[in-house]
Amino acid sequence: MDWKNRSGSGPTGHGLDNWLAWLRGVAATASLHEAREMLAAMVGVNSPPVATQLAAPPVRPQVQARRSSSFRMLWVINIGLAVMAAGLGEWVLIRQRVDEASRPLPVLVPPVSNNGKKGPAIPGKEHPAARQAAEPGVLIPKVDPERVKILATQRKAAEDNKGVISWNSRELLVQNAGKEVVVEGVLADIGFSDSEKTLYLLFSKPPGQNDPRGAVILKSAAADLTENALKQLIGHKIRLRGMVEVQTISGLQRPDIKIKERASIQIIE
Repeated sequence: MDWKNRSGSGPTGHGLDNWLAWLRGVAATASLHEAREMLAAMVGVNSPPVATQLAAPPVRPQVQARRSSSFRMLWVINIGLAVMAAGLGEWVLIRQRVDEASRPLPVLVPPVSNNGKKGPAIPGKEHPAARQAAEPGVLIPKVDPERVKILATQRKAAEDNKGVISWNSRELLVQNAGKEVVVEGVLADIGFSDSEKTLYLLFSKPPGQNDPRGAVILKSAAADLTENALKQLIGHKIRLRGMVEVQTISGLQRPDIKIKERASIQIIE
């Protein structure tokens, strides 16, 4: 205010003392504005301007707006993911249906009894699929009747010969792949592989591509399994004892009997 250096008293009815005396009398009813006006009048200064309250600027709900925007974006992403998952599931289902439709139908062989009528099958040697067909609707591979007949003949011949298999029983030897067998036949010639790493004991001359034969790996062969030592056996009936290893030659299966020692070769005649 402008009354800092003014005297506390003045003319009658004026001055700071008089204002204080007036204020004590009306303190209970006078307002702040009236007290200020009276003070200015008694001291002789201009009335101070009425203080105006500055309105605080409105607070922008930026954080809330950002949260709302983030929530909307998250909602849109979730909806998009749900649509993509549904589409992917539908695609997988369609692919499965297409694969099932294009898959060839399996061959179901109904069970056949011994009298040729439908009914419970009795397993037996007369049909190699009899055991698999013991229950109705069993899925089994197609059977070549001619091959079944050949195998049965070769198996019976081996049983009659005390388990010794004839060298030309190719189907039976292929069926015994990975097993040790005894093979019998007249040695016709000695041959070699294209790489000359394997010596062959041949029972046919000239040999067929898939004719069974004895096989000696020359790298690990003993001195009595060389060409000169084995040539002496040509024309003799011999037996070979060894494991059957099936080779695929031009799409044909050829059983080789692996010979690792001279004792595996027996002269019969």
